[in-house]
Amino acid sequence: MYKITNNILDINPNQYLMPGHSQTRSNHPHKYRQISTSHNYYKYSFFPTSNSPVEQTSF
Repeated sequence: MYKITNNILDINPNQYLMPGHSQTRSNHPHKYRQISTSHNYYKYSFFPTSNSPVEQTSF
């Protein structure tokens, strides 16, 4: 995300990143909404899934 936001990668950020919903004190310029679709268009893309549980290692 850092590289896309700061134009380090050759990816158009306007195509993939949507700004946050509202302007409040808790928001900042680099807050984005999650892409949601009714199909698995981004399932095998290079974007990580953000709503899957983090894998935990057991000791």
